[in-house]
Amino acid sequence: MELFRQIFLAGLGALGQAQQTLKATVDKLVERGEITQQQGKQVIEEWLSRERGDQGETMTKVGEELSKVMNRLRIVGREEFETLVERVEELERRTEG
Repeated sequence: MELFRQIFLAGLGALGQAQQTLKATVDKLVERGEITQQQGKQVIEEWLSRERGDQGETMTKVGEELSKVMNRLRIVGREEFETLVERVEELERRTEG
């Protein structure tokens, strides 16, 4: 799960950097009079809206790929682990009694 967290944080960092670059570019265009402030604001809002949608899709894909890797490496998830613990405890009770 640490890898997933690191990937997520790297994605957030990249998104933040891209947003800063876009804002600086839009500010220059407004300053030169090539677009209005309203147009610049709209460009940024549209980009953010699209990125939020893409980010959700990306996180879903990352989660799916992580699950595949865990299955290939035979790493169990929390639910499966807890189920196994319960089964072992039940078997221990049966053999002790």
